[in-house]
Amino acid sequence: MNLIFAILGICGGVIAGIGDMLLDLKGKGNQKLGTSKNIDSNWLNMSEWRFRASVICGLVGCPLGGLGYISLANQIEAANSTLAFVLKIAAFVGTMGGFFIHTFLSVQPIIYKRIMKTNQFELADDVLEGLYAAIKIPFFLLYLILAFVPTTCMIIAIFNGFLDVPKWMVLMNPIVTTIIGWILRAVNKDVFYDMPAIIMSNVGVVLMCVVSVVNILG
Repeated sequence: MNLIFAILGICGGVIAGIGDMLLDLKGKGNQKLGTSKNIDSNWLNMSEWRFRASVICGLVGCPLGGLGYISLANQIEAANSTLAFVLKIAAFVGTMGGFFIHTFLSVQPIIYKRIMKTNQFELADDVLEGLYAAIKIPFFLLYLILAFVPTTCMIIAIFNGFLDVPKWMVLMNPIVTTIIGWILRAVNKDVFYDMPAIIMSNVGVVLMCVVSVVNILG
């Protein structure tokens, strides 16, 4: 069952990554607009079906990714039940948080596009600022839990021998892949503005599930 969960986790990371591409692959010439710079000018050029499809990808991908974390937790449990319990809680909260974050980011451009049909940018900015203010605290709290808790649990498990995998596999996590994405974007923003930076956190989820598979088949 753990192997099945790990494979489903890999599939979930890929599906969520597709959702990210539908949402964030904006093309050249995009500009950040609005009070908090959370509006993308190219939203107006993007078809609304992409954002709807992105929500569906999040609906499927986030729970499947959570199963990958459950697989890791089950394998750690015999050696350290407390660490496994923390990882399972993080998987549950992360699944909820991941879908919440992804859905919010997908709904923003739909609202913006609808309001901008009347060319009222100030109204669109004001509405999105109000939305952002309402969800800001849970957004960042859930993001931190989603990114850091599973990664920390896996690193502890590998260094303490709770997972029988090479030590270098501690690098196979969403934090490392996200940092790589940021570096690529900083090195050449024109080339890496959209790809691969936008999907790097989901690449990290996939890699964590690969660690689970390696430990099972090891």
